[in-house]
Amino acid sequence: TTLLVGAGEMAELAAKNLVDNGVGSLLVVNRSAGRAAGLAKEYGGEALGWDKLS
Repeated sequence: TTLLVGAGEMAELAAKNLVDNGVGSLLVVNRSAGRAAGLAKEYGGEALGWDKLS
């Protein structure tokens, strides 16, 4: 399981690389829930809210 913090260009490159190399699962958090959800959906991951990081 990998947690990506952010959903910008670098996070997208990281997500692509992780998925291409067989990451088990991908979790994405971002200030914008919509951007986190979009990135997670594109790479088969799950978007989480900041409140879930405790």
